[in-house]
Amino acid sequence: MIRKHLVAGTTLMVCLFCLWVGLVWGQTFPETPTARLGKGTINEVAYSPDGKRIAVAGSLGIWLYNANDLTEIGLLKGHTQEVETLSFSPDGQMLASGSRDTTIRLWNVEKQTQISRLQGHTTPVFSVAFSPDGKTLASGSGDTTIRLWDVEQQAQIAMLRGHTDAVWSVAFSPNGATLASGGGGLFNGTIRLWDVQGKNQISVLGEQTGPVFSVAFSPDGKTLASGGIGLRENTPRLWDVQGQRQIGVLEGHAGLVFSLTFSPDGRTLASGGSDNTVRLWNVAQQEQTARLQQHTGSVLSVAFSPDGKTLASGSRDTTVRLWNVEGQNQAVITTGHTDAVFSLAFSPDGRTLAAGSDDWTIRLWDVREQRQTGVLEGHTDTVLSVAFSPDGKTLASGSRDTTIRLWDVTEQRQIGMLQEHTGVVWSVAFSPDGKTLASASADFVGADNTVRLWDVDAQNQIGVLDEHIGPVLAVTFSPDGETLASGGGFDQTIRLWDVKRQRQIAVLQGHTGGVNGLAFSPDGGTLASGSDDETVRLWDVEREEEIGVLDEHTGWVRPVVFSPDGKILASGGSDNTIRLWDVEKQKQIKVLEEHLSVVWSASFSRGGKWLASGSEDGTIQLWEVNLPSPFPVEPKDKQFITFGGLKRDMLLQNFPNPFNPETWIPFQLAEEASVTIQIYSAQGKMVRQLKLGEKPAGRHAMKENAAYWNGRNERGEMVASGVYFYRILAREFSATRRMLLAK
Repeated sequence: MIRKHLVAGTTLMVCLFCLWVGLVWGQTFPETPTARLGKGTINEVAYSPDGKRIAVAGSLGIWLYNANDLTEIGLLKGHTQEVETLSFSPDGQMLASGSRDTTIRLWNVEKQTQISRLQGHTTPVFSVAFSPDGKTLASGSGDTTIRLWDVEQQAQIAMLRGHTDAVWSVAFSPNGATLASGGGGLFNGTIRLWDVQGKNQISVLGEQTGPVFSVAFSPDGKTLASGGIGLRENTPRLWDVQGQRQIGVLEGHAGLVFSLTFSPDGRTLASGGSDNTVRLWNVAQQEQTARLQQHTGSVLSVAFSPDGKTLASGSRDTTVRLWNVEGQNQAVITTGHTDAVFSLAFSPDGRTLAAGSDDWTIRLWDVREQRQTGVLEGHTDTVLSVAFSPDGKTLASGSRDTTIRLWDVTEQRQIGMLQEHTGVVWSVAFSPDGKTLASASADFVGADNTVRLWDVDAQNQIGVLDEHIGPVLAVTFSPDGETLASGGGFDQTIRLWDVKRQRQIAVLQGHTGGVNGLAFSPDGGTLASGSDDETVRLWDVEREEEIGVLDEHTGWVRPVVFSPDGKILASGGSDNTIRLWDVEKQKQIKVLEEHLSVVWSASFSRGGKWLASGSEDGTIQLWEVNLPSPFPVEPKDKQFITFGGLKRDMLLQNFPNPFNPETWIPFQLAEEASVTIQIYSAQGKMVRQLKLGEKPAGRHAMKENAAYWNGRNERGEMVASGVYFYRILAREFSATRRMLLAK
């Protein structure tokens, strides 16, 4: 972004200097993401009256598709939260939508523009329906009311009260005289009929033991179908409207019924449910005629085309599918929709982004090309955490299904499953050397509120850390791998553990809510934590004390991540924002507000170019933040470059630190050089000189290529415990750092 403001004609060095100054004295952050991965979730589908379009309500807005091949036509954006419901006007020129933002919006379908916003509901709007003449719109909401709106005047004309819980569905009879509504809570529900002209309740049909999610009139208006959840409501039911009595029960679904619709001729009823199926029923004979089973998630919405030949279904599996009704087979399927994103991780080279989702999958994305490259399937519930191994070859994932799975990233296949947990696995983290995996579990009804350590190669458990009281929601390793931090839900504490000895070494207290997210700064000196108490807190790790509270969030905080250079902290949470903080000054410097729902995850790429954020709205936003990084980004002409092409020599922190008796000293070279490492005692006496010879440009930070010291002096004698200093000499470059030998 800063490059746009550079004066044309300046030299490369001046450009780089200006860029550096901009980063130091006032980083310019993007107002909008550079790219969006995924089209968001799906809540409802509807055919236009002419059968040419299909509208899909979801977390990003309303997608319009060509009904023949499901090619994308456009996206209607304006709601500030997820769109739950939609309805075409009878002439097809207008579309109404209801959202979690409590508003109803009217849209011009042809121009794809918003006409107006209807306000009055105080909680999410779950259902909207046009009257047959298009003059009236009905809406049902979580505030227990049904509201009637004059479409031309765009004003509320009535409020129907009678439901004692959320109103999930509304439908006009074909003649427009009667309105049916379905509503209710977990243990109660009702179907109510209303006189539209008199604006009063006519009757209540039957006794329900759970919420009624869907109601639909037959084309002749004589029959009403209902579906929901309860002791008896897991099956669609048919009602005689005039006689106001039940006339049939359609048994077959093995779960909740979310959506119902009659075919245009009234002979067939379609239903979608939590058993992942679409079922077709012969209304007259009250028997099932087909079961369509391609969906892998709950079917939330079904809709017939105007000619009755095609059925559309929308599912939690993030697909819209078109079915040939006569042939009872799938015809077309959408791609691109995604479910809630709970976890994100960049591969070490920054080229791949892994996303764990509510649809039980892990999706792999090519960051450069901004396209999906793979889907890892195997978990049987929400994937809450993903982490790459340091070499990028293995991906670990933790899930609500209580398992941790290991994946070969290149071959995109599962290579292991760790199953000792009996509770939800909220967080997984690799140690810096990749040999150990840590996991955090939350068992709200059992006893597995533990941190567990795993040997990655052997794929077996090597330790259980169980000092937390209640669920453990986050784990992270310090950069040297010596310390593990974990965050508790009920006990609201952060606990620090000695990894080698598998014992607790400190308890950090200060949060007044559960600790959802943790991150060490790159130098390991600072720990950041995000909490249900709506704060981000900073801790001095060595002194084991709180050093700052960042409190601009207006909801709970989960992800906290440091930029590669440790100067910027990003946090996200239930206020739908990502906030960027200046760590040193402890102040907010930017709020990123593109997401329409909870921000569950965030991750910086290793090179500092990207910040990725994942949300319950089913999307990943890529923000081009272009932050400086202490690491090279990618090879170019067989040499490594860093941010902006500026090459940098660096001396990095030794690992492990403290150490006994051996340690590795990592460094980075802008170009090939002869390297010498000198080690000094605290009194300034040189005790060892390591002549490494000619080393190529790049990062020398693994055990295989970093400098190695065995803790001995030039005579081969073991040196005493204490503080030592190490210095690098490479061409004109020199730098010094401190390390601790602790026996």
